[in-house]
Amino acid sequence: MATPANTDLSTGIIVIIERDIVIANDLMEMFQEHDPQARVRLCRTMAQGLGLVGEAERVRALITNLPPEQIKAAGLAELVFQRGGHIVVVSGREEPSEDDPRWIFVQRFLTSALIATILRSIDAAGRLPG
Repeated sequence: MATPANTDLSTGIIVIIERDIVIANDLMEMFQEHDPQARVRLCRTMAQGLGLVGEAERVRALITNLPPEQIKAAGLAELVFQRGGHIVVVSGREEPSEDDPRWIFVQRFLTSALIATILRSIDAAGRLPG
């Protein structure tokens, strides 16, 4: 089920996956299958993702396998939140320490259900205005 017009050209999904090409490629393929209209950009480094988020007017979500502490320390979390986005952390375990609804934690599993879970979580946490 595709997500409504929240995926226009000014609102994208940025994926930063370091050191795991398999999950990065799987995520990109699954987004294309699940929502061909989604504007998804893959970054292999945090610096590359930071540049993309910095240039964007709005960001729907940042999806990453990086630890929250690293995302915060780089200033990436605040930048994503300023752009109206959520951060989805794909990890091997839940991160109960974050209670901010802009942070979404999902278990790492390589099926199209991951994309559906991510999109449902973003939508449940609140849609971007406009």
